[in-house]
Amino acid sequence: MSPGLHISGLYRYPVKSMAGEALPQASVDALGLAGDRRWMLTDAQGRFLSQRDIPHMATVHARLLDNEVLRLAYQSDRLRISPQDFSANTTACRIWKDTLPAHPARPAVNETLSQWLETPVRLVKLAGSARRQVDTHFVPAGVQTGFSDGFPLLILSQASLDDLNRRIGRAHKPFEVRHFRPNVLIDGCDAYAEDRWQTLRTGPLRLHLVKPCSRCTISTVDPDSGCFCGPEPLATLAAYRRRGHKVYFGQNAWAQPVASTKAAAAAPVLRLNQAVVVEKTQAG
Repeated sequence: MSPGLHISGLYRYPVKSMAGEALPQASVDALGLAGDRRWMLTDAQGRFLSQRDIPHMATVHARLLDNEVLRLAYQSDRLRISPQDFSANTTACRIWKDTLPAHPARPAVNETLSQWLETPVRLVKLAGSARRQVDTHFVPAGVQTGFSDGFPLLILSQASLDDLNRRIGRAHKPFEVRHFRPNVLIDGCDAYAEDRWQTLRTGPLRLHLVKPCSRCTISTVDPDSGCFCGPEPLATLAAYRRRGHKVYFGQNAWAQPVASTKAAAAAPVLRLNQAVVVEKTQAG
């Protein structure tokens, strides 16, 4: 008997736009998965950088160890970055329309990352005092995020990914989950079922799906080479997932502890193979 609706993948991206890590379980805090996109690269003016600017960022692998220690890997090189590698002072960093306080890394860290990426970059860590409200057109006041593009969580179904690869055809190398960078991958449903979901219950959390995720050129970056590699998958997505001038794949979301867990001391946890129940769908 095939399993029902369940979590089949959990992914965290400690440094925005670097390669992330697959997890067997993940704690959830006020900003999404704990440790997700709490570090970021900026230019000299404090503006955020991503694979849109430096596609080679896809080849730097970021892993978050205990005590907020980052381990970055690029080819055969390794870099271990501890909280002590950041200034106690903060600097203003710009991500889209928001300006947030962040702690800058010491020069030696920036020098190594700039050598890896062959362009000047600066690493920053989100300050504990930072408050970044998610667009209140889609979420209640008080829902926040870190250095994500705009929402705490991104949800995608395996069936949607499979359908996209079927449409693209065997002549193209299959696209993987890492091309689309979701936090939660869900299996056991039909393709694009996530378009209709509004509320999911899984373990101690309620997931609110609030806005389709518009896709940019990051999805066309080969995560192995760090190069833009042609029009796919955007070309195929545009044929059937276009609304106006954008194409959509996956759903932006935020997490809310269920009433019985609000007073719990430990942070709620998502786990692989955890059952998912659809509580509410869109009418029609």
